[in-house]
Amino acid sequence: SLLSGKARYILSIFLIAALYLFSWQFFFAKTYQYYPDSFYNTNQATTTVQNEYMPVKVKIEKLIHSANSGQAVKSSNAEVINGIAKIKNLVTRGTNINLLLDSKTLSVLQINFVYFPGWSAKVDGKDVKLGIGQTGLINLSVEKGVHKISVWFGETPIRMFSDLLSIICFAAFVFLIIRNKRLI
Repeated sequence: SLLSGKARYILSIFLIAALYLFSWQFFFAKTYQYYPDSFYNTNQATTTVQNEYMPVKVKIEKLIHSANSGQAVKSSNAEVINGIAKIKNLVTRGTNINLLLDSKTLSVLQINFVYFPGWSAKVDGKDVKLGIGQTGLINLSVEKGVHKISVWFGETPIRMFSDLLSIICFAAFVFLIIRNKRLI
């Protein structure tokens, strides 16, 4: 090696100090933008600008057409699209939606989120099957009556396995670093 241990240590400290000195202004944000969750919960370019990460079942043309058809952006995360029903006590917290639905007839409730594996729902505490509308949004059928509905996004087995694998790999990496300090 060209440098001894002490010289290498001093050079490392000098380089880190120089990096900090010349980039300190990038450590602090100049401005902040605060938007409510509803800003991000529209269906216009929901996942990315060009929809490249949209789920397979989403019909991009229909989604773009409905977004560009002059209709106002959905202000609510849930709406009745078929039947006679009224939504009450709609509460949205991130990807958890809870509401009461007073349905006078068999109705279809649309959740204004694009369907992706991991979405689940319960009506009156019982698991129900979700449908996918023509634009890829979540739909569910609800019988006549007053119902408590919960819709949420959770883990799927493959995502849970991926999370576990990531943790195991990170722990193995830390173990190897600690065990063999020459890797640093």
